[in-house]
Amino acid sequence: MEVKYPYTISETKESTHERCGFLTYCNIPRAVTWIPPSTHNQTQGPLMFGLRTPFCSDLSGHSNLKFSNGSRFMEYLAVEFASDVEQQTPYGNTTQETATFYVKLQLGVNGLTREDSVCVVNTGVHDQILCKEKSDATCLDMYSTNVRWHLSILRQGCGSIIWISTTSVAGDPKYPQTDKSLLEWNRVVNEKLVPSYSEAFYVDVWNLSATSPRNGNIHFQPEYYDTLGSLFTDLM
Repeated sequence: MEVKYPYTISETKESTHERCGFLTYCNIPRAVTWIPPSTHNQTQGPLMFGLRTPFCSDLSGHSNLKFSNGSRFMEYLAVEFASDVEQQTPYGNTTQETATFYVKLQLGVNGLTREDSVCVVNTGVHDQILCKEKSDATCLDMYSTNVRWHLSILRQGCGSIIWISTTSVAGDPKYPQTDKSLLEWNRVVNEKLVPSYSEAFYVDVWNLSATSPRNGNIHFQPEYYDTLGSLFTDLM
């Protein structure tokens, strides 16, 4: 299967630096001073590369990207945690605030309103890395708090929010993610968090992910992403 775009792509834009180009791509200035997350019972990213390198992301292999036909556009913003301090600006101390600020800017530039925008979102796999030395209950509380806050930020720029469930994992013991905890996280988001926001909807891809060919512990072969992408392009 190959994803067919809902309109002819005439313009593209992408980040010039995989891990450190988020703010340059958005044309938003950096904060004067980058403030790291509290390391005491840490509840925010980053944890690795982004912690050592201010204004950069832990995430590798993915960066901001835009497809447009001149009047309509689809855009991917690399947000990897429910709450993190990677991309700090004069307008917000978190990546989530910065991303939403950018969405609002783009709506204004294109003569659009909040009601014109649809934001497709997920975090969860990287948040599990924050669970080291935390109990399951403590970690669930951390994630729930961060997702609730993230949704409250998103609604400022998103007329509709589609939360994609976190996918299953292969269960490699070298990594912290487990299906048991991810299923519980998905349940809480679906039953308690998303229903709190009238703009928000939940799409459950767990069963699809559990039966799709994998590429490592958390990633999949292209067929999975093509299937998921087609769900949205068919609706546009």
